[in-house]
Amino acid sequence: LFIINERDRTTSRESFVSTILGGAETKDLFLDTSSKYQERIARSSYTWPVAAAQSLELGVEGAQTIQNSALSLGLRPIPVPNAFSEVEEIRFEGFAIHNWQINDRMSLESSLFYETSQIEQSGDINKTRDFDFIKPKVDFRFDMKRSFQLRLSAEKDVSQLRFADFSAGVNQQDDDQDTIAGNPELEQEQTWRYTINLDYRLPNDGGVLNSRFFYYDVSNSIGKVDVTTDPLAPISANGNVGDGKVFGLYLNASIRLGFLNLPQAVV
Repeated sequence: LFIINERDRTTSRESFVSTILGGAETKDLFLDTSSKYQERIARSSYTWPVAAAQSLELGVEGAQTIQNSALSLGLRPIPVPNAFSEVEEIRFEGFAIHNWQINDRMSLESSLFYETSQIEQSGDINKTRDFDFIKPKVDFRFDMKRSFQLRLSAEKDVSQLRFADFSAGVNQQDDDQDTIAGNPELEQEQTWRYTINLDYRLPNDGGVLNSRFFYYDVSNSIGKVDVTTDPLAPISANGNVGDGKVFGLYLNASIRLGFLNLPQAVV
């Protein structure tokens, strides 16, 4: 399998001011941005039965991602830090996925992904960084009864970075803000995710009750950080804000009103 994407975007923004209503206008802002995003991904895998009720899949994925960006600000070109850059990532990922139908009521899926990548930024800033991640996952399902299912899962997730955050840019939805700072030090957000699901189907197609408890252990969380250099011109950028934990409980119920002689109604 392979995917090839390319997106080109060029925008210009100008504003004009006048000292009196209806008077002569003079330009007070010129903002021109251009970006080109390219993505090439190839993936291949092979699956075969390794034992009774068990299968194994081995595969590899390679990806190249390139982000070119340029920004000009002012009535005349005004230097903006980190305004011209090219960010390229070369990423390879190997994986193994094992499926095991333990019996008629229990199944187990386990997988192991290994990701290695290099991110290189050139232009106003020249920087190269290497990353390696191991991402395991386990998913266990148990049909305690025909109408009652338990599911347990644990996995390591690593986010994909948004390369536009590496260099200066603009927010097209915010006319009050000229530029957004870039952050060449940005790193991937990593999360351990643990979930418990319980599903119960009511008799006679009466509905479904579902509950899900989750707990996430997050490191290198991505959010806004202060990168101000001039106290009179505060500015922020996306950056790694630290570690944190997330947990919660979802309760859902879908009830068919057949007991009220309204079988087509669902609450």
